[in-house]
Amino acid sequence: MAASSSPSYSWPPHPYLHTSFLFIGHLPSHVSEKNIKQIFQDPELRATLSFNRSKNRRKRGALRPRVDFPDLNSAEKALATLHLRPIPNLEPPVILKFCTTANLKAFEAPDPAVFPRVIKTLPAGCSEATLYDALRPYGPLYSVRIDPIAGGLVQFWTEDNAQDAEICLVVAQPKMVLQAYDPCSLFCSNISFGLNATALRSYFDEFGIVISTGIITNRGIGFVTFSLASEASAAMTAMHGAERQWPSLSVTYRVLKRESDAKPEPPRRDIPAEPKHPKPTTPPLKPTPIPQTNDGPSSGRLDITQSDEKLEIREGLYAAEVEEKREVDEKAEVAEDEERRRAAELEESRRKMRELQAQEKARKRAAEEAEKAEKAEHLRREAEEKARHEKEEQERKARETAERERKAKEAREKREREQRWKAATQAEEARCAKRDEERWSAGVWTPARALERLRLQMDEFDRIKFSEAQPLTFRVIPWPVLTDPLDLDIEQIDWDAVEAFFARAKAQMADNVAEYNSLIERVHRMFHPDKWKARGVLLTVMDEELKGVLETAGNVVAQAMTPLWRKSKGYS
Repeated sequence: MAASSSPSYSWPPHPYLHTSFLFIGHLPSHVSEKNIKQIFQDPELRATLSFNRSKNRRKRGALRPRVDFPDLNSAEKALATLHLRPIPNLEPPVILKFCTTANLKAFEAPDPAVFPRVIKTLPAGCSEATLYDALRPYGPLYSVRIDPIAGGLVQFWTEDNAQDAEICLVVAQPKMVLQAYDPCSLFCSNISFGLNATALRSYFDEFGIVISTGIITNRGIGFVTFSLASEASAAMTAMHGAERQWPSLSVTYRVLKRESDAKPEPPRRDIPAEPKHPKPTTPPLKPTPIPQTNDGPSSGRLDITQSDEKLEIREGLYAAEVEEKREVDEKAEVAEDEERRRAAELEESRRKMRELQAQEKARKRAAEEAEKAEKAEHLRREAEEKARHEKEEQERKARETAERERKAKEAREKREREQRWKAATQAEEARCAKRDEERWSAGVWTPARALERLRLQMDEFDRIKFSEAQPLTFRVIPWPVLTDPLDLDIEQIDWDAVEAFFARAKAQMADNVAEYNSLIERVHRMFHPDKWKARGVLLTVMDEELKGVLETAGNVVAQAMTPLWRKSKGYS
């Protein structure tokens, strides 16, 4: 396609681009033709691509694409919307750089000495191409892009063109307000009322060098200024919608206040390239023509008639600004009154809060003192309870010790008594054995001698005062049996032996019945259990087994004597 050397339209010409073709240079070897073709799929660009590769013996040659456009306007549009943007779907990212010459020297031009403009409210479906078409009639554009947060971001080559667009766009597109903004400064809203400038800076320090921060506390807004535009752009992208000490922070570029026609100094520029947004499906905006005279097309500057119209528009805008300023001042005064009222209410609330805090402190102090007193009382009761338990424990231990000593003493005394009793029992048994040996061992044992022995032992038994020193023994008891005392043992004491003894005694005492009955009476009384109990004879026996044997034998004799006694008394 042949390149045109001059524009074929009446818009202000581009200061640096004069051909309808561009070259793409500085592409690494991993960029393919397919990647380049994806960039120019937009039918509005109507671009024709041709590819060449550089010759490199060591590695694969890089692409050297040439892009031809049907006219200079299309080339300008591509330069404004695609230059210095990342090529999509490439890793690592590659920045698209247009060149105006075949030697692939990158497009070089001084940065525009103009603040960029922002259009916060864009029509539905507006794309970068349609935004370019709407603004190009007012002057050549350095950059056009749409940011999902800030809106439409554009930059003209000259401030005059930018101001012309601001004025005329108000008439042509009232909803599209073009405002200058500082690409290094951010406007923040929805800030927590408890946040200060230092805290706000701390949230943005990670994105670059923060030059200054400021907060209007009562309105919940603030400003953050970075040293570079790229840092501000990164901070806006990361912090917009973030939830820190606020519900949802809103971050966008700070719009500059318009001051008559004074031209601002050029801003610091380091705006990073943004990816090209997909083309919308809604109808594009139509370019808005600049008012022209009847003398023919404009040569790039507004003529005298256009200047008069511009002056009238500016005067109208100035009057509107004055009215708006008056309304703003009135609103500010109302806001100040409201702020004073709120401050008074806040002070009253703080006073009440201080009173409540003082009451709460007094209540807490009283509660703490009561708690301390209760704790002291509790400790005192615990100490008393502990002392009581210790005393009871000491008394219990003393009782246990005394009981152990008593039992030990009793056991010791019992052992001593048992030892004395055994000695006394052995002595008594020895005495009785010696007595029987001396008296009854000589001669033949007869019933008469048995009767005599009973009478003698009964007399002895009645005389003895039984005690632990002279205890009851088997041999000291006058058993009414016929057995020789030297052969007598406990097993021979039974009912039959007693009856046999008294049968013989009755036969021998047949001529003296009264004496026989007297003998029965005496023996019956001597072996009666009550008699033994009254004399305590069994208490002198410490061996329980021996005591049981003697008691059983005595009861047998007593039971055997009962019918004999009854018979002697004449009882039936």
